[in-house]
Amino acid sequence: RQQKPVWALCNDTACSAAMLLASACSRRLVTQTSRIGSIGVMMSHLSYAGHLAQAGVDITLIYAGAHKVDGNQFEALPEEVRQDMQQRIDAAHRMFAEKVAMYTGLSVDVVTGTEAAVFEGQSGIEAGLADELVNASDAISVMTTALYTHDTGGTMPQLTAT
Repeated sequence: RQQKPVWALCNDTACSAAMLLASACSRRLVTQTSRIGSIGVMMSHLSYAGHLAQAGVDITLIYAGAHKVDGNQFEALPEEVRQDMQQRIDAAHRMFAEKVAMYTGLSVDVVTGTEAAVFEGQSGIEAGLADELVNASDAISVMTTALYTHDTGGTMPQLTAT
């Protein structure tokens, strides 16, 4: 990132995994109506057990390995399995937040403190998830200007083919 700048432009949505990718960029641009954030993790469990029983359908699971069928959709979710899934989700969330924190310079507490909220435009900047508010049609100009500007503030002439 220091040798070759990589910029992200969120013209619409950069949530969840896209937020992680954007956070790894050296500069993050958002538009007024863009959505950014959703730094969280989720999974779901669906049980057909009651419906199948009511329909008279009996499913027999044949498996090897005590945890092979944990969380299957044919049985109600046992509390022990739910707790295991929650631990996995919590670990993945922590890893996600640590990466975003590392890339953005925010603390892990600030990142997790967003509680997976989605921010629009300026509020994404205020949350520390984006750097600059731009008009989408001006984004390329903003990037081009930065490309031809030295750290000293000088500008390099743009070369044209002869």
